[in-house]
Amino acid sequence: MASTKEKIIELINTRSSATVSPEEFSWTDSLSQYIDYEFTEIEAELHWSRIADRLTELEKSLGKKVNLYLAIVDYFTSDSQVFNSPVLVEIKVLREAEEMAMVDSLTKAFNRRYNGKTFVISVATVNFFPE
Repeated sequence: MASTKEKIIELINTRSSATVSPEEFSWTDSLSQYIDYEFTEIEAELHWSRIADRLTELEKSLGKKVNLYLAIVDYFTSDSQVFNSPVLVEIKVLREAEEMAMVDSLTKAFNRRYNGKTFVISVATVNFFPE
């Protein structure tokens, strides 16, 4: 019988676009590939165990194989009371979207949105620390 860690590694490698080796595996790092939230190793291990259980439940009720993303979304939005509105996208995709919103694709220069955001932060800092 496979350990929980081996089961999760297999799920990640076979049911998502991510891959992880047993040597590189970390409960928190593997979970952070899917959700933008920091967990301790113990919390992440508990969530992964429950996500695996949820995946099994979904497969039984639907009668077909279920993608790991579906099980994660279902777990964090249905049962888990960890937070109200989790960001449940691959972090790489989220970071790329954020960068595209801030950097001109042709010149690679920061655009008005980035400069406006930076300006607001700078003004707030100056107001917070007056001479």
